Amino acid sequence: MNFTELPTITQTQPVSPVIVSITPAPSHVPTISATMTALVLLEPEKAQETIRTLLQEPMDCFAPCFLGIVPEKTTQIEAENIFTRFRLPVKCTIYENNGFCGITYRFGSGLDMDITITIRNNIVENLRVDLLPEKQQETSRKWRVFSPETLVKRYGSPSRVDLFLGRAAPTPDHSMVLYFASEDLIVEYFGYDYRFDGTFVKTCPLINQWFSVRVWMGKNPQFPPSSGVSLEKATSLTLEEFSALMTGDPQQACLNLKESAFP
Repeated sequence: MNFTELPTITQTQPVSPVIVSITPAPSHVPTISATMTALVLLEPEKAQETIRTLLQEPMDCFAPCFLGIVPEKTTQIEAENIFTRFRLPVKCTIYENNGFCGITYRFGSGLDMDITITIRNNIVENLRVDLLPEKQQETSRKWRVFSPETLVKRYGSPSRVDLFLGRAAPTPDHSMVLYFASEDLIVEYFGYDYRFDGTFVKTCPLINQWFSVRVWMGKNPQFPPSSGVSLEKATSLTLEEFSALMTGDPQQACLNLKESAFP
């Protein structure tokens, strides 16, 4: 379900704004303190600069956490105020007894971002971030915080890696999904950028032009990716070997997928 497909928007009652600060605890579990005070909006240029920074540098709060929103901790009002502070237009609705709030943000550089949070009992249950990356250039990606090498360096080897291969003409596709179970984090990379030599499909996750990147945070993600072919079956690599590749030379960080391993 895309947020743009949700039914009629409902308005929430006005409340006193809340400024939320997040401090990482030693256990990597962020703690939250809320202060009832006047909500200060960032200037448009500062808001965009701050969001760009948060997409390129690891934040102070550990996953699951985005823009200071933490599933099972942040309230709906706190989340809406965070969006408002960044001047992100918020839309909220009810669908199948769950509340949803979302924003769409266009950077003007080719990078687009959609955020959807699921609300239960006025608390953020989970969130999803959808990125349409800018056209790949020689410079580093504008969404580096969700790039495979950043995630592996920050959280260690993923608990699971699934791979998908689509053969539909004229645009066969592929995707890679990283799971970090202890962080309640799933990241999916989808694209068309690969080479096939008749036996192996070669894909290079750190330099590929990905068409979309989707991130799920929280214990009960809405519409998570379906199961694919495991890394071990598709490549014969272990998770540790995969992690070493993802943190090495980007030009050499390529996977040779066994075409026969995919249905």
